[in-house]
Amino acid sequence: MADLSVIIPTANRSGLLAKTLQSLLQCSGCLGYDVIVVDNGSTDDTAAVVESFRNRFSQLRYFYDATPGLHVGRHIGMREARTDILCFLDDDVVVMPTWSTAVLLAFESPDVAMVGGKNLPEFECDPPQWLVEFWQENRRGERKFGPLSIIDLGNLVKEINPKLIWGCNFSIRKSVLESAGGFHPDSMPEELIHFRGDGETYVSEYVSGAGLKAVYHPMASVYHYVPKSRMTHAYLQRRYFNQGISDSFTHLRESNGDLSAASKNLDQRVKQFWQGRRPTASVDPYYLQQKMNAAYISGYMFHLSAVKDSAEVREWVLRENYVGDALRQPCAAV
Repeated sequence: MADLSVIIPTANRSGLLAKTLQSLLQCSGCLGYDVIVVDNGSTDDTAAVVESFRNRFSQLRYFYDATPGLHVGRHIGMREARTDILCFLDDDVVVMPTWSTAVLLAFESPDVAMVGGKNLPEFECDPPQWLVEFWQENRRGERKFGPLSIIDLGNLVKEINPKLIWGCNFSIRKSVLESAGGFHPDSMPEELIHFRGDGETYVSEYVSGAGLKAVYHPMASVYHYVPKSRMTHAYLQRRYFNQGISDSFTHLRESNGDLSAASKNLDQRVKQFWQGRRPTASVDPYYLQQKMNAAYISGYMFHLSAVKDSAEVREWVLRENYVGDALRQPCAAV
């Protein structure tokens, strides 16, 4: 029996997926691990790429399900996994050779529920200066920039807030994930963006609320590809718009669909946004931060309006869990 299950949801990024799988081949122990690729409706050669690796892993399985949403692929992986340690990777990461060994080492203590590491940027080209400034060490020697899912908390093994383990490198015990009720919706296509939820953030909140331990191990790390297209003001504003949707989803669930309570949460967030340093020029990263804040407010209000106007969206937000979308039998590739 494999020690851990590596789960990689993917959609139309076969070239990047090939790099992820290749890095697993060079990772200590991964040849014998349970590796699951879940194809979320790709129209490129993803199936052929996975097939080309089939004889290089002892346990590589491929599932196809075109139902929109990252949670669909994650839940298929959760259901099909053969181990209690689930390692969710994005299809655009390259794992370090020490990644799997460090994950297993961190899980040796039975009270550890989640494990993460560094998500270091692999920039397609030299990043603009404003991005360099966002990706600066703080006084604790840590760096993190959520919109690009990159984080570096230093070189010591330590217990951390579960919310600092991000989805592109997210390892959790299967028993804990099942107790949480699985993931919430995430990464919906643009035409269904109003059905977006708070993804793995909900799971992290569950782990924190249950008093379970999350561990950061610097050797359980990955390189996360950052294309040129994501190093733009427009991309960051879109990420903040989407984050506004996610936070509206969270607050509505917390208030059992109370639109007034969710609006008050937004009001409090807005007050926080406009505190601190004022922008001085269009190239100032603080000026960009204000633009991102405005996009966040727009996304939050967009979602509140969608819930107000649509009984279908409201029902979706208040569902008990979202595992059911993955419970129907997926089609395995042959």
